Amino acid sequence: MVIFNGCGAKGDETDDNVDNKDSFKFIQSIKDDCGDDDDDDDDDDDYDDDNDDDDDDDDDDAYEGCYKETLRNREMFISPGAYTPELLTPTMCRTKCGLYHWKYAGVAHGKFCFCGNDLPAVQEADSNCNMPCAGDGAETCGSTTHVGVYVSSVSIAGLQVTSDVNTVQAVPATVTLTLGVEKGK
Repeated sequence: MVIFNGCGAKGDETDDNVDNKDSFKFIQSIKDDCGDDDDDDDDDDDYDDDNDDDDDDDDDDAYEGCYKETLRNREMFISPGAYTPELLTPTMCRTKCGLYHWKYAGVAHGKFCFCGNDLPAVQEADSNCNMPCAGDGAETCGSTTHVGVYVSSVSIAGLQVTSDVNTVQAVPATVTLTLGVEKGK
């Protein structure tokens, strides 16, 4: 069973037997525990439901920091493979590393993705991770001497949520998703 914490990061993995592999449990609360402590009353009319590819907020929430690395002493050295360096973004790297159950995803040199289960030892100022990403120049992907590290993510394909509610209103909420994942044999 894989438990997602609702903030885009994977939680603990257990070997509990799940009776119904297709069951999903959603727990929703009004308090947003994902880092937005802003109590401002925002105008609901500003809600943007047309932007489906805005992954920047997810990457910001998952960002762990900028870490010093050298070619001879690389702490994140596993490549997830099967990605195009010229299209690399932090979101792509987070997804690729998450597919292989690595805890962290690191971007470096503007176009390389690395995975690992431990954070590198030396964290430095975020300004050291200043190389534009090859896939999106508005985002940064480490540098030649530093790796930008993010918590990995796992995409869930084919998830369908139905509701008998006729009206949808955007409210801050924490959603806890408990998902049974069956591995291939």
